Amino acid sequence: MQVVKTAKIPVYYATTKRKLDILNRLTARLTYGVHFWSQIIEANDIRSRSGLRKSEFERQVRERTGLSAGFVQCCADTAL
Repeated sequence: MQVVKTAKIPVYYATTKRKLDILNRLTARLTYGVHFWSQIIEANDIRSRSGLRKSEFERQVRERTGLSAGFVQCCADTAL
């Protein structure tokens, strides 16, 4: 079974293309990180934040995605 989540973000009509591109990149990064965290959560049967905060998991996601520590933590919170 595959679950697809869609976020609708209201955007003012005068928003420039540059701002929309920034928003698209940001949401793509978060989606990418959440995807990897979801795989780790399923593989290790993690049910709590303390199990999620192991440095080995954060390091794996950081290396695979190239995201900063702040993005990795945000993605972990979203995935759990």
